[in-house]
Amino acid sequence: MPQLYCKLIGEVQGISLRSMAKLFCTERSVGGTVKNLPDGGLECIAEGDTPALQELLDWFRSNPGIRELDNCQYEWRDQTGFEDFKIIY
Repeated sequence: MPQLYCKLIGEVQGISLRSMAKLFCTERSVGGTVKNLPDGGLECIAEGDTPALQELLDWFRSNPGIRELDNCQYEWRDQTGFEDFKIIY
């Protein structure tokens, strides 16, 4: 299974995006982490089946309640072994 590294740049905090991402991933058996970044962005590292990860990427890019998404940077990586999905505070 691959890993998706995704960084959302813009005003993406304060809208429950981490909680929504956790729910989205948990429903699709995707493991990983999501956290806010000091610059106001968000970082998500997710592992699972390729279709589920592509769906997650498409969901982020579709602006799920995001006030202002300037950019969605992502890359595909080798998995590292996440078993569940966690919010990092």
